[in-house]
Amino acid sequence: MFHELRLPLNAILLGLEALNQVEEPRNFSDSESQGIIECLSESSVVMRVVLNDIQTFQQIEEGLFESRHEVISLEETIKCAVETFRVIALAKGIQFELQICSELPGKVEGDKDRIIQILENLISNAIKFNRSDESIVEIRVHVLEWHVGAERHRHKPRGFSAALSAAVTIEFTVVDHGSGITREEQESMFEAFSRIRAGDFHSGGISRGSGLGLVISKHIIQKMGGEIGFDSHVGVGSTFFFSVPFRVLSQEHTPSPSQVHDAAESSLQDNYSKEKMNECNVAKDTSETAEPQTPSKDVLIVDDVTSIRKMLGKCISGLGFQVHQAADGAEAVDKCSLKSFPLVLMDNIMPKLHGVDACREIRAHEEAIRSEKAFIVGMTGNTLPDDMAEFMDCGCDVVMTKPINWSAFKEVLKSHDLIPEQ
Repeated sequence: MFHELRLPLNAILLGLEALNQVEEPRNFSDSESQGIIECLSESSVVMRVVLNDIQTFQQIEEGLFESRHEVISLEETIKCAVETFRVIALAKGIQFELQICSELPGKVEGDKDRIIQILENLISNAIKFNRSDESIVEIRVHVLEWHVGAERHRHKPRGFSAALSAAVTIEFTVVDHGSGITREEQESMFEAFSRIRAGDFHSGGISRGSGLGLVISKHIIQKMGGEIGFDSHVGVGSTFFFSVPFRVLSQEHTPSPSQVHDAAESSLQDNYSKEKMNECNVAKDTSETAEPQTPSKDVLIVDDVTSIRKMLGKCISGLGFQVHQAADGAEAVDKCSLKSFPLVLMDNIMPKLHGVDACREIRAHEEAIRSEKAFIVGMTGNTLPDDMAEFMDCGCDVVMTKPINWSAFKEVLKSHDLIPEQ
């Protein structure tokens, strides 16, 4: 069922992304048309978040939930979650104040998708409950403790090295300035299908959510060895925080500008200001959100759904790629045998030849002729751990679930030098 739900939603999200890449997308002659696009964009994001929560809840109930261990950049992970709600925040007159501690390690071992899922739930709630006269949602990330052997340190110890089998506990905090949560409601905050009274939602909201976000977030966090809590006062707002331990793989970290998404601006530019935010010395600078321009590279999009190939092609061409298409795995294998593609986007369940088998044949051909390997991104609606692992084992470099999170997808391309950093 979830695979069938993800396919149309994927096409909707890609179509909206393509519309947003049109030059001067905000200059509509009909203001109602712009409102429709914003509503569709918000609806799609909400649908993806709720769909992820429902599927995760089912996995928990059936004992199938697992957390992955992979090399991740915490800063990139955090920004992916924030970027998801950029357009929604702009439409509601809300700006994000993102504060990232300068001591944050460069690379850690963790589950990027689950961290994003938790942050998306907390940010979504903050936007929904923020008062219409208060335009800021705060997202803070800082180091709680450094762990080196049996020792614990509040600050990074002198002479620290990731080779010491060190770990770090990171605290994530999301603050809204909404109506707050009553004592009675606080008692059931982490129960399944628990919801805050409808009257407290930000005007213009389209969804009360599934009532699963917090209970799922708590389960994921505890599975990672962490904790979650909150502090809320009626008429003041709520602060949700969670801490998770990570094994440090690389200590190098150069904090990039902390984003402040200014919804008061009519454009989609991100605004920054230079100031000392807190003890972590969070830097702010100025940046544009324009898509990076790169010399034309070839990309092969492999999917049996025509609308997805079309919308995905429009989106990725805006990143400087020359688009080629294949309607099934067999056609993809044939095209890869005739031409070298730096990037291949591969669906899995297709007629004639599935993506898993197509990847194996493509890798075998590359090995046989000793050609440069394509960077293959698997894109699937099947999210069970065994399905994801099979797709990875067949030769994919990265596997992403549908609907595709475009911000996360661009971060993948940047991290592998397929498009430049902004």
